Amino acid sequence: MFIVECKKGNVTLLVMRPFLHLLGGCPRTRIVFSIWGLEKLSNVSEESPMAMDTVHNYYERLVFNEIKEKYGDNIDENQAADMACIALNRISPRYIRYDIDMSFYMSADEHWEVQKRVTKAVKKAYKKVKE
Repeated sequence: MFIVECKKGNVTLLVMRPFLHLLGGCPRTRIVFSIWGLEKLSNVSEESPMAMDTVHNYYERLVFNEIKEKYGDNIDENQAADMACIALNRISPRYIRYDIDMSFYMSADEHWEVQKRVTKAVKKAYKKVKE
């Protein structure tokens, strides 16, 4: 896991590399810290985002949105993060590059099944966190 410095215009953000896609990519990045090795990597530079940075679990955004919309007022940030982990571990991952690819090729029934799966996993996660 890497912490990446992302520069967009005159704004600089530090982001965990797997979540770089949530910013819509980043034209200039630089790895500043490795969580695994705990060594500083400020000399490593990346001028353009790698294709691998776009790979993510399709269910992440759906789970995050479900937690925020239905439970956001009843839990703190740590509980929300715990809920996301619990819920995502209950759902088989679907790794994709772009959400639109997954959404475009799914039928209405498949969309309904995905939403039911997410709702059920998040509800169980909420009960687990509140125990």
